[in-house]
Amino acid sequence: MDTLIQTIRTEKASLPAELLRSLENERSDLAATTRPSILAFAAAKAPHMDTSRINPKRLARRVRNQEDGQLQVVSTLLPEVTGDESKVKELHTLRKEVKKLRYVKELGDGSSSELKVLTEWQEALGAVHDLDVAVDYLKASRWRVPESVLEDLRHKRHSRYVHFLGIGLESHERILSVGAISPKTSR
Repeated sequence: MDTLIQTIRTEKASLPAELLRSLENERSDLAATTRPSILAFAAAKAPHMDTSRINPKRLARRVRNQEDGQLQVVSTLLPEVTGDESKVKELHTLRKEVKKLRYVKELGDGSSSELKVLTEWQEALGAVHDLDVAVDYLKASRWRVPESVLEDLRHKRHSRYVHFLGIGLESHERILSVGAISPKTSR
């Protein structure tokens, strides 16, 4: 909700003031509803884990296997989304899979340059998704949103997508080659 509000705020001058107020009220209502759960979670004790029972070699092998699996998923999705920016669902799926890959590489022996690229991919794909959500929300809202606002958001989304392609095409082969996967890219 915060991201949606922040994304829409950039178009504040072109939108009805009631729209932003309505979103902020909805956010406040959601925050009030979830507050008890958040407080209960924060007060809960973390479970105890006996780390002496963890076999480091087995753990390293599991991390490598998980990394290989994530590399395969990402390498399968990349060509699909680099050739067609209208694949909204696939772009969002790629973002989630890149996030998983980044987390697994953080557990393993991922280089800082790989982690930096994966973080850039994740952020670029997140910006694309935020704009997709904003456009969908505004189109479905009860408020009359000028077409020029939607076009501006679509243009920003396209720019973010092109930015992602720039990051991806420069570095995806290096990232994916770690798992001996050769991705196919298209434009």
